[in-house]
Amino acid sequence: MQKSLVTKTILIVLVLITYCTLFSVQAVERNRAATQGFLRYPDLNGDRVVFTSSGDLWLGSVDGGVATRITAHEGEERFARFSPDGKWIAFSGFYYGNEDVFVIPATGGEPRQLTFHPSTDQVVGWDKKGQIIFRSRRVAPFFSYQLYTVTVDGSNPELLPYTRASTITLEPDGDRVAIVPTYRSSRSWKRYRGGWAEKIWVGNPDIPEFNLVTFTPGDEKWPMWNSNGRIYFLGDSLGRMDVWSTHPDGSMLNRETDLPDYDIRFPSMNGNNIIFQYGMDLGVYDVIDREVRMLNITVPTDLYVAQTKYINPKNYITSWSLSPNGRRLLVAARGEIFTMPVLNKGLIRQWTYSSNSREKWPSFIPKAGGAIAMLSDVSGEAQLMRIDSPAADLVTIENEPVPGYKLDPVVSPDGKWVVYSDCEFQLFVVSLKKGTKAHIATGGWDITDYSWSPDGRYLAYAVEQENLMSTLSIYDTKSKESYPISDPRFSTYSPAWDPKGNFLYCVTNRNFSSVRDYNKGLFFYDNEATLALYRLSDDLPSPFISRGDAPKKDEIPAATWLAGYEAEDEENGEEDEDEDDDKKDRWKPEPVKIDFDGLTERMEAIPEVPGNFGGLQAVENKLYYMANKRGGKSVFDYEGPYLMLFNLVKRESKQVASKVSGYQISGNKKKLVVYRNGNWFYGNASEGSINFNDEHKVSTDGWRLEVTPKQEWRQILHEAWRLQRDFFYDSGMHGIDWEEILLRYGHMIDRVTTRDDLVDLIKEIQGELHTGHAYIGGGDSPRPKSAPVGFLGVDLKPDPKSGYYRITNLLNPEPGTKNGTSPLVKADPQAVTGTYILAVNGRKTDAGKNILRLFQDQSGKEISLTLNEKPTLKGSREVIIRTIGSENRLRYLDWVAQKQEYVAEHSNEKIAYLQLPNMGGGGLSQIGRDYYSQRTMPAMIVDDRYNGGGNIAEYFLKILDSKVWAVQQGRRGSIDVKPHGGFFGHIAVLCNLETFSDGETFAEATKRLNIGKLIGTRTWGGWVWISSRHPLVDNAFISEPEFGGWGLEGDWLIEGHGAEPDVEIINDPASEMKGKDKQLDYAIQYLLDELERDPRELPKRPTGKIVK
Repeated sequence: MQKSLVTKTILIVLVLITYCTLFSVQAVERNRAATQGFLRYPDLNGDRVVFTSSGDLWLGSVDGGVATRITAHEGEERFARFSPDGKWIAFSGFYYGNEDVFVIPATGGEPRQLTFHPSTDQVVGWDKKGQIIFRSRRVAPFFSYQLYTVTVDGSNPELLPYTRASTITLEPDGDRVAIVPTYRSSRSWKRYRGGWAEKIWVGNPDIPEFNLVTFTPGDEKWPMWNSNGRIYFLGDSLGRMDVWSTHPDGSMLNRETDLPDYDIRFPSMNGNNIIFQYGMDLGVYDVIDREVRMLNITVPTDLYVAQTKYINPKNYITSWSLSPNGRRLLVAARGEIFTMPVLNKGLIRQWTYSSNSREKWPSFIPKAGGAIAMLSDVSGEAQLMRIDSPAADLVTIENEPVPGYKLDPVVSPDGKWVVYSDCEFQLFVVSLKKGTKAHIATGGWDITDYSWSPDGRYLAYAVEQENLMSTLSIYDTKSKESYPISDPRFSTYSPAWDPKGNFLYCVTNRNFSSVRDYNKGLFFYDNEATLALYRLSDDLPSPFISRGDAPKKDEIPAATWLAGYEAEDEENGEEDEDEDDDKKDRWKPEPVKIDFDGLTERMEAIPEVPGNFGGLQAVENKLYYMANKRGGKSVFDYEGPYLMLFNLVKRESKQVASKVSGYQISGNKKKLVVYRNGNWFYGNASEGSINFNDEHKVSTDGWRLEVTPKQEWRQILHEAWRLQRDFFYDSGMHGIDWEEILLRYGHMIDRVTTRDDLVDLIKEIQGELHTGHAYIGGGDSPRPKSAPVGFLGVDLKPDPKSGYYRITNLLNPEPGTKNGTSPLVKADPQAVTGTYILAVNGRKTDAGKNILRLFQDQSGKEISLTLNEKPTLKGSREVIIRTIGSENRLRYLDWVAQKQEYVAEHSNEKIAYLQLPNMGGGGLSQIGRDYYSQRTMPAMIVDDRYNGGGNIAEYFLKILDSKVWAVQQGRRGSIDVKPHGGFFGHIAVLCNLETFSDGETFAEATKRLNIGKLIGTRTWGGWVWISSRHPLVDNAFISEPEFGGWGLEGDWLIEGHGAEPDVEIINDPASEMKGKDKQLDYAIQYLLDELERDPRELPKRPTGKIVK
């Protein structure tokens, strides 16, 4: 006995020593990782290195050692570049909410802001004159970057002559340059082989003449021209991104590095050394010795962004519910679980405490002393867990939990069962007592629409079927059987049980009244949804029979809805919130009886006007529901949502509240809580009354949450990895060992020091799947206060002779319209090309300085301009104008107007021109503006270039694929075609490398449906679609490429390669610099030739009688 005790003591001591040793080692490793940091965006000048770490710029040495911080700001600083003489460092910084160019002495000092435009301004390098080169999208009407220069003293930026360019390198002893028109380095898509790949063009801009010099598959980017005559660049034709080199004519291609595991990123050359980012470290490649050495630089950062902080959880609420007695809210926010008093009598209690894990979707367990069921990934996988009291241990509920994403657990009212669904679109019911699990159903989409019967025996649920319609079923926990109850021809969903067990309410889409535009040949079904109910017992009468026909009491059991208005709302007062006896307020439902025979036929519509409904919940004789009304800019926009209450006795609805984000009714059916504008308000559920004032607002004063970012970032990383595993369209993960990917990148999390570092690391993981539409963004990052620039809708140019600025162009593509007219045109009709702007808000303009500095923090504000047609204050005028925050729409419309004018001029007005900026609201707008007004022309160019994607391509394809087969006219007047809105002429479609996503749908379908000739270059190649429905714990969005597509021949379409044009026409840099659009010119000539061959004239009106 004594020996056993000694042995046990020794074991305990050994365990403690081992634990302490491990703890110490881990602490040392974390500290070492923090001092190593995440080193990014490097540049080199001699033996000096500048790079970004912890969001700031640091100076270090190629010999290693401790680096020195030279900037300190909450915004990110990056893309630092030494000036050729080594005296300055130019960089891009987020000092005022957007990315601008700054310059700082190379020894450190005060940064000077050089650009002020809200567009992204990213430093590329320096030219031979000592000017900073940066890329921006400030005036381009499309996605591509253009290059600008700006002087160190902050002159007005000058546009370089390249129509599209993102990076540039200058020939050391000549006039040639190497440029890359596209930019993908911020994208999470490795081993890319689509049409948007970065390629290097070499030429002389003074001629201009350019040649493509790189031809391997994939990206070839970041060109660096060395004095040895070779151009070094990054390429991934053999898999990993390595350094390559070539002669300027594309000959003598050579692979310079062959590094394992990670891509080389963000290189920069100085002399014969190329510095680059590799993993989280920096390396240098010597082009003479052809060797790589890694730099051992220490970053003594204070980890300010990673330090523990205290936040307001209200901004991170993911779900909430109401306790059975309506006294407390149960809230999931920022990965933790809270309860709070509804009537503000009590404490806000935090139940879980760990940034290492994420808890969500909590549900009270009735009759369990206040215990809560939830989902938690504390084990590394999302599991169904239980917690019995605040800060208690989490206990696994299921006997055999399975890895995978899970959704929305809801506990039954009797506390015996919990239902949840998973990423396989499966529905399960789990016994809370035994931990056993029953599979209930499998659908075609997420199953989250279910409701327990009042007694907890039955579960009503809606599941999407193969015909894409949702059907309603009821599962019986006693018989273990499911009973389909709805007509599969109609979507039926949003089940809600009557508290007495008499009815099951639902929404069913059975109203097919259409909204039509006869002239355009368009229609859609609006307000499809109808409220309905099932009478669960076959001896229950309809609640909507005529009261004059009410049966006698001895024939049918008494029903309160037949007794008249006086029978409703017997208990109108609120319960005593000070009552401690929970049993007094506990509602005890009667057992629910269901006669399944004939139940489908016992559905009947509730006499309410059809609409757009959902979110049903019921109290006795009344039904709550959410309603949306069509409104806004398109058929996809709604007004509301509104919370409505239908009274079965009065047979009418009333509006309870507007702009409601959600609502809940307590289990005892007494309390109503509504979530609106970020706050909860309570009211009486039976009356449907609620006041949105402070007296009825649930107080969240003092609600705070401690967050440890380093722990939370680890959780985010692992969840992001799991989301790809669980939702990626290919279960084989493209042949990638996904577990190995986590091991390869996961260890880097200890070196992450900012939220942006984390995003970059996750993008590196996503990129290993080499698939498009893999995005991550948002989240809890520092957000410097912005000072947005106001615009006038004009082009300005400094006039050195006068010292002022002059107007060179007024953007007025659609005079008189809100978005197509420069605000200056509206404010001052006298303003013309050549007008001088002498002052802004009384401050003199200076031709030697960037005029936008005078417009900073003036977006949307009224300002004063001093204008004159001469460069003098004498005779000047003051104009008051309200600025606009962006000129993008104006510049786009101006570009479209120029293209339309060009096509009309060069086709003798025989060819129409339609541009599609995207396949969303903008694309729909352009179709409405420019298709229907030109549909009677004999030919049309549909410009699908620079299409940002969306999801409406199929709608326009239906119109273009509807072949005209007849003509119709009255005795006189206009002629129309059948089908209305159809196009009878020839069609040419333009596409290019920046035709993205659903724009590619349109391009590929053009060929497959023989709609027209596809002209241009290969498209982006991103056709695995996403839904982005799984936000991360700090509200970041992340997408999982989820929906692959294939053709009728059984082959995958578009993804990774792009849509191939019928005719390849390349708009090379030299042609664009000369103002030529070779793709558009080819399309014009092609259609003119087609019209010569087939004029496409509608047949003349017949002369004979219709009836012979």
